[in-house]
Amino acid sequence: MKILDRRLVRNMNSSRAQMLAVTVVIIMGLVAFTMLSTISENMSDSLYSYYESQAFADLHLEFSWTDVATVDEILRVEGVRGAEGRAVVQTRAPLAEDHEPTLRLIGTPPGSSVNIPYLVEGRMPSGDLEIALLHSFARANDIGPGDEIPVVLSGRETSFTVVGLAMSPEFTYAIEDIRSMLPDDRGFGVGFVALSDLQERVGGYGRMNSATVLLEPSADPDDVADAIEDRVTGWGLRSVITRDDHISHTMVEMELDGLEQVSQMIPVAFLGIAAVVIYMMLSRMIQDDRASIGILKATGYTDGEILFHYFKYALVMGIIGAVIGLASGQLLSIPFSAFFVEFFHIPDIRATVDPLYHLIGFTVTVAFCGATGLLAARGTLGVAPAEALRPPAPPPGSKNMIEILAPASWDAIPFAWRTALRYIFRGKRRFFLGMMGVALTFTVVLLPVYAYSAMMGIFVDQFQELDVYDFTVSFDAPVTLAGARDILRDVRVEEVEPFMEYPVSIEWGWREQGMVAKALPAGAALQRFEDLNGSERTVPERGIFISEYVADRLGVAAGDFVEVSSPMVRDRTVQMPVRAVVVQYLGSGVYMSIDQMRALVGGGAGYDGVLLNSGDDVSTILSGTRGVASVQSTQELVDRFMDYLGFFIFALGFYSVVGGVLGFAILFNTVSASVSERRREIASLRVLGYSKAEVFGLLVRENLLAIIMGLVVGLPMGYSMVALIVHYFSTELFSLPLKISPEAVAFAAAMTVGFSTITMLAVRVRVRRMGFLEALTSRLS
Repeated sequence: MKILDRRLVRNMNSSRAQMLAVTVVIIMGLVAFTMLSTISENMSDSLYSYYESQAFADLHLEFSWTDVATVDEILRVEGVRGAEGRAVVQTRAPLAEDHEPTLRLIGTPPGSSVNIPYLVEGRMPSGDLEIALLHSFARANDIGPGDEIPVVLSGRETSFTVVGLAMSPEFTYAIEDIRSMLPDDRGFGVGFVALSDLQERVGGYGRMNSATVLLEPSADPDDVADAIEDRVTGWGLRSVITRDDHISHTMVEMELDGLEQVSQMIPVAFLGIAAVVIYMMLSRMIQDDRASIGILKATGYTDGEILFHYFKYALVMGIIGAVIGLASGQLLSIPFSAFFVEFFHIPDIRATVDPLYHLIGFTVTVAFCGATGLLAARGTLGVAPAEALRPPAPPPGSKNMIEILAPASWDAIPFAWRTALRYIFRGKRRFFLGMMGVALTFTVVLLPVYAYSAMMGIFVDQFQELDVYDFTVSFDAPVTLAGARDILRDVRVEEVEPFMEYPVSIEWGWREQGMVAKALPAGAALQRFEDLNGSERTVPERGIFISEYVADRLGVAAGDFVEVSSPMVRDRTVQMPVRAVVVQYLGSGVYMSIDQMRALVGGGAGYDGVLLNSGDDVSTILSGTRGVASVQSTQELVDRFMDYLGFFIFALGFYSVVGGVLGFAILFNTVSASVSERRREIASLRVLGYSKAEVFGLLVRENLLAIIMGLVVGLPMGYSMVALIVHYFSTELFSLPLKISPEAVAFAAAMTVGFSTITMLAVRVRVRRMGFLEALTSRLS
């Protein structure tokens, strides 16, 4: 082994703790990169292969019951290559006395070629009251082929025979609606039946209330959707949903986009931090090796050899971190992929190994570390041996700003704190790095803490402050007020408010946005609204509320007048003022009074459902009631979220630990470098009579100031990162609040202080073991 290589091994051994901390940072960044990139690519490839093989529709159309012949009109629209009419009915399946899950029945024509279910077991139904159930629902309820399940249709219980279990591209993420947000395999399921079975019992022969459309590869979904609306407006069309707006697809895409963005952000952040720490370590090491560098040059070693010697120090950390990180990330991608299967029902998720990710990860890591090593070691170039053998001149002493601007205040500061402040003013770069280390640690820890508090805040705000009703009862067809009272006759109603839902199009200038509008009684109390200033608002008699997401898409603000139309009615557009832009975390939409909705869609439209408060078990009482499509309990939604809370706590706890490890690595290396740079100063203090505790106290004071300043700087840094996350992860279906609770800030600050304390305890051990006489002798020689 060459002399310089033996010296390299000795240097690495003497700084193994700092080297290990940097290597851990590199490993964690590459684990996240490899694992998340692999999962994202495998899921994306599998998802779109699944979509293609099962002919997932490009457009989903919802109608009031209309003639199947409407499909012929859809097929005439340019860009449409296939369309099928079907019947979709939301009902309940009383599987047990205390368990009546919601079941969405989908009746498709024989030989369906759009949204083809993927058979897991058995066969598809051919009629005669046969049903194929969504596999996840059947598994959660212990149902298999050959079993019979009761289903409520038109107020009567009908028995269906289970002939198969299937997955569906339409229900990759199976939730009832966006308010549910989380899957409930036991409480919500899908059943595929023959179209004739549903037509006979619900809609009538030759009738449909849904259609699926496949487009030509070159067709633009939005343009075709507009053309379909123009062609079948007035035929009962309620909405046209593109694939991008489909709930299941949107939730999966949101997860894939999140994985991809995080897989790019984390390694860049971790490698950047590792590069900064490596630079600090090598700069300190080169400063300590000044005399050794002079001797090496005097004995014939060239600048290039010495430069390459320190370059290899950084390179070794990069190579070790890359190999371990890439291999660990690949191994972890297997169990985590299996975990995602539980949420996203995709058959045959591929578990491929893409060498490209390993090549990119290894190359970028080595390049980062190598470039940092060269940058730090460039100071060895051009230094004459005689100059290198001479100790560097200490920095000139001068008064700091406090001494100059407020001498009386400076004199009032205790001596120990004045000494710490002098060290800070003399080593501004060192203090700045320590402060930024604290700020970065606070930011990294704040993100998962914010995510947890945001999720909790969404459910608290949405279901306790905004949606203050116990149940939502949806009717399978619009009913009059008298009809609603008849349906609810057996329920002890405390408060009740009807609602209507219709598709609308909002136009503002050249921009247009389609969505479902919800109409409530003017001044409704069960569904409350809050504007962006936090003020409570009630539904106005005239004018509309729009959600923040829609307002951003249209560029609309409160006070603007927009044009509102509905595909249910031809040639009718109404100008309405935007009374407020309101907060809405789950979904997005438009809200208006029932009178305004009737004026828009024409006359005596019935109610689509009611919001109500009741101490009764409304779901059980209304089970089997004719005219009821579904009953949704707010408490059940909250309970379902609480069931998943353990998973969120685990995931966010993991990210907090990752942030903590990262923070410890940053702080430990920053403080260790500071201690190493000042070995001779610390030795001088010991010779002058300072005890180890007093020397350590000076370091504690310096770092306490760095912690305080780091937390101050970390607040705007953390807020900016949260704002970035809110911007990228908010969609039409789901919006994150840009609110960081004081509790989240306090918790992140406490964790940062805790990691800083652990760092200082580790540094305390170094100070206690430091041979001050050796350090002082080294300086004198």
